[in-house]
Amino acid sequence: MALIQHDATVNPGNSGGPLLNSNGQVICVNSAIFNDTEIKRFIGISFAIPTQLIQPFLVAVEQGNAQLASGRQQPSNSQDTDLPLNGQVLQASLKNGARTLPNNSYFHTYVFEGKAGQQIIIEMDSQQIDSHLYLLLPTKERLIAQNDDISPKNFNARLTVTLPENGIY
Repeated sequence: MALIQHDATVNPGNSGGPLLNSNGQVICVNSAIFNDTEIKRFIGISFAIPTQLIQPFLVAVEQGNAQLASGRQQPSNSQDTDLPLNGQVLQASLKNGARTLPNNSYFHTYVFEGKAGQQIIIEMDSQQIDSHLYLLLPTKERLIAQNDDISPKNFNARLTVTLPENGIY
């Protein structure tokens, strides 16, 4: 099932509620949120089912053919990886067994120490997958930056951010 990823706050237990556009029109139904597993809080990643897919989904539910969430758990050996600074390159790959979001997208998390006012650039290059970068506040309570593509014709992503506070990002 195609899900729309968004950053509107959806509190646990509120899935099933409408996602509205800026004109107040219902465009999706919220279906899942991604929580940080360590602090059990919403971190700005939510998923919704587009309205044009709701009726076929309800029919599939009634017929017992609805696609269920995988419920895959994060492997116990998956931890945040230190992100090298000052132009050092880190190579990684995503494969079966990697951590997953509710839409079954694979992800890695990286951490670095930053200071308020420090400008950082994070780039992710890929030839095979559509890269997407997120940067969270040190408390992991709020998304402060995200980028899907440098340009429409490639899979690479870049964030350029001035850090708002000291901490481990």
